[in-house]
Amino acid sequence: MARHLKIFLLVAAFAALGALGAGTAGATILCTDAGCGTVYKAGTAIELSLASGTSARLTSGGSTIATCTGSTAKGTTSSESGTPLTGTISSLTWSGCSQTTHTVANGSLSIEWISETLNGTVVGSGTQVTVQIFGVSCTYGTGEGTHLGILTGGEAPLLKIATTVAKTAGGFLCPGTAGWDAEYVATEPHAVFVDPPRLLNLCVGANPANAAFGGQKVGSTTKIEVTFKNECKENIKFAAKPTSLGDSAQLHIWPGSDKCSGVELAAAATCTVEFVFEPTEKRGFGARWDFQTVMGMGGGISYSLSGTGT
Repeated sequence: MARHLKIFLLVAAFAALGALGAGTAGATILCTDAGCGTVYKAGTAIELSLASGTSARLTSGGSTIATCTGSTAKGTTSSESGTPLTGTISSLTWSGCSQTTHTVANGSLSIEWISETLNGTVVGSGTQVTVQIFGVSCTYGTGEGTHLGILTGGEAPLLKIATTVAKTAGGFLCPGTAGWDAEYVATEPHAVFVDPPRLLNLCVGANPANAAFGGQKVGSTTKIEVTFKNECKENIKFAAKPTSLGDSAQLHIWPGSDKCSGVELAAAATCTVEFVFEPTEKRGFGARWDFQTVMGMGGGISYSLSGTGT
């Protein structure tokens, strides 16, 4: 059972890997920061480890039947974007387990962005692990697709697994299903944020290209004016309101300063938006504001902001 628990953790870990990408509408990408200034590329290596001080737990009938105090998962993302985004598992390890375990099949993971968050739903497929329980060999797996849990994006991304896995091999002494609970943190890369794709930008230029506020004192207010320019030959029109992700409460639009939303721009015309950084604590902040175009080519622009409270 402990084995099963480990495999589940592993699958979850890989799911985080699979979330890298940027692309088509409805797809999922993984970013380096809340503002999605950089998207992780296909083939990015991701490593997960069991959170310090925690244990992976396998249960049956309300009782704990196996635990592991250490586990790691390694793999690579299959693409930059996907619906969902997938990744392959290359290595599953575990330690401090109460039962002898070994991986039968590594399998794969997928992750799909959860609307209005920087998190993703993780699903594992094709993973199988064998555990010695009650003196017999019991194998559990994720089958064609098992919901593992949620990957919470951030500077210290956390994959929390809470699921049920099915027996794929073993005698009558092996429980037909088992509960799996565990928490994994990403050790490489250290920051992972789950996002929808950035808007396909063919027409809108921005000056500056992104708003980097640097270090600012907690409680202070710092503004940057951004100019958007229509770089296409035909008119474009922005949607009535932009949308945001990340720390948009601290990195937001100054009231009354948005001269772009709902505005139609002729070729080479410009409009301005004033962004403000108001740090509330001593840490890094990041946000992404999407200005979608509803007329003309281009899709719009995803604008990234960052700053650090000091």
